[in-house]
Amino acid sequence: MARSLLRAATLALVGVASAANAEVEWRPTLQGGYSKVFDPHLALGGALRVQLTSFFFIQPEYLALVASDHTDHGPALLVGVSGRRRESLRPFIGLGGGPIKGFAGDDGLVYGALGASYPLSRRRGVFVQGEIRYGLLGETSYSQIAISVGISR
Repeated sequence: MARSLLRAATLALVGVASAANAEVEWRPTLQGGYSKVFDPHLALGGALRVQLTSFFFIQPEYLALVASDHTDHGPALLVGVSGRRRESLRPFIGLGGGPIKGFAGDDGLVYGALGASYPLSRRRGVFVQGEIRYGLLGETSYSQIAISVGISR
């Protein structure tokens, strides 16, 4: 059900952004990083960032935190502000959360995010992004540092 709601919200956001002539950035990021939720986890994710104004964005995403014996996973939504220019260093800050299914009943993720993206190819829209996150997964502290590569269109 949460996935269906996330898909519906994403489609609605794209529709609103298109109608308002907002800049839509599809970020099929291959994210790899380190996450700490009691034990170390590999962080993987993909996102669709919808730039509603030149600096305000909404970003539905799917997150998987892979440990040796389980995977915490589910949809999340990041809302924040970013730098205006895609052609140079573009910092961002935001708040996020979602119904991530955790281990042993630790469900629900809430976090703050801070990061920046930098274009690798201006013609093709390829960028690299670094990000740190800190928050709670259920009642357990959550932290993550990740590097992503994606395409901005």
